[in-house]
Amino acid sequence: MKTYIRSGRLAASLKRLLSTELRVLDIAMLAGFESQEAFARTFKQAFGLTPQTYQPPDERRLGVPLRDSDRAVKHRKSDRAT
Repeated sequence: MKTYIRSGRLAASLKRLLSTELRVLDIAMLAGFESQEAFARTFKQAFGLTPQTYQPPDERRLGVPLRDSDRAVKHRKSDRAT
């Protein structure tokens, strides 16, 4: 059961890396990891690459619509910038 849940979280993280402008840290937190380092370690074990290596530059993202949880993270980021 634990492996199944982790696989689902990693799959969602993979989609976010490819389609959103969220930072790797934000994606790690949404996936339930306690740190970016723990997320990167688990991601690399699963996919053979670090999340930073896997995430394409902004102009190559797929443009998939954000889910509500992604919007909330993006909104919090914009609040901090002001």
